[in-house]
Amino acid sequence: MVKVALISYGNRVRCYSQFIANREDVKIVAVVEPNDHRREMAKKVLGLKDEECYKTLDDMLKKGKIADCAINGTMDQFHYETTMPLLEQGYHVLLEKPVTSNKEELLKLRETAEKNKVHFMICHLLRYTPFYGKIKELIEEGKLGEIMSIMASENVAIIHSSSAFIRGKWRKESECGSSLLMAKCCHDLDYLCWLNNKTKPLYISSFGGRDFLTPEKAPECAGTRCLVDCPAYVENKCQWSAYKDYIKNDLFGYYAFETIDKDLDKITEKERIESLKTDNSHGMCAFKSDMDLVDHQMVNIKFANGSTAALNMTLGAYRPGRDIHILGTKGEIQGYLESNKFYYRQFDDVGGFYTEKVYDFNELDGVNYGHMGGDGRLVEDFIKIVSGQKPSIAYTSISDSVNGHLCVYAADEAMKTNKVVKVESV
Repeated sequence: MVKVALISYGNRVRCYSQFIANREDVKIVAVVEPNDHRREMAKKVLGLKDEECYKTLDDMLKKGKIADCAINGTMDQFHYETTMPLLEQGYHVLLEKPVTSNKEELLKLRETAEKNKVHFMICHLLRYTPFYGKIKELIEEGKLGEIMSIMASENVAIIHSSSAFIRGKWRKESECGSSLLMAKCCHDLDYLCWLNNKTKPLYISSFGGRDFLTPEKAPECAGTRCLVDCPAYVENKCQWSAYKDYIKNDLFGYYAFETIDKDLDKITEKERIESLKTDNSHGMCAFKSDMDLVDHQMVNIKFANGSTAALNMTLGAYRPGRDIHILGTKGEIQGYLESNKFYYRQFDDVGGFYTEKVYDFNELDGVNYGHMGGDGRLVEDFIKIVSGQKPSIAYTSISDSVNGHLCVYAADEAMKTNKVVKVESV
């Protein structure tokens, strides 16, 4: 029986916990959640006792080590201060990405995990999707030969961009501590390093900025809040309309109305509208919000063996999703994650062009749920590892997740300084 403590009960931990809540070999024995409503929700949903629900992490830590492992889904800026004492008490930890935006903290966490001989996994769940998992297998089997280049893109949907990074709780690096690249694409830089881990990243260049979602480019006569001072003839035509997003289309409500202490399905339309009109950041004009992040960024990586990789990230995509194209000396792979299939190609001796095989994962159980099947497989692997079983090929140990974070640090520095930055070896 693996005993689990949940550190926070926000959207991500609620998602992860549903994969273990009814397992016979796992028991959730504690939840730490400062918000009274969410703590009560956890108690009800998970069947916990009053004494198993804690308002602060200190309250739980005072009781000593009460579980085998912890799933930490606190906000980015709290990752270090909440994870370090868990590692020091001997907990195995599954930590929501990113680890931290501070390199010294990253290395201290890694050192502490190694010192205490505990498993410290990061929620780089893309590794656990059947899509990227099969790509990794083909690479390990030598089907592509040597990797020459990888081209990837992360096109963030309009509604996702709006709800998380333009109006949401990750909109300000000055508050949450994470740049847009760190908050959204540490996943992508992790899998680029993971797929190409026969070598290490060496140099980074990066360009980007907040150049399109700016007050100067707002529609003429646009107000500062969609439902307050934006004329109807402007708001009705705007693809960033808060009314369309959160009322008419009822999307991302778990972000937009998180500050209302009620279950989402109990919040009335009147309450939602009033929230967007007043103090809810999701009611701000997208062009005039107080975000301090970029709205697009390109990253180029040169690896020590001469291979290269590129990642293009853009907010406001119409067809959202992740594309990838890997070119090797013996074959290539090209695919789109959200289609759940990719194409593997090799040279055709007969025709002189190429043969093609399709890998389609749409018939697999759970593949269209939870980040294309990554959420459930990630949690399952964590429980297996805590139980003493062998890690999977996707194992997101802190020691193997360092390079992706180092690339983010270097890329953000390169973008701000307009220089090529060397990735620090650690």
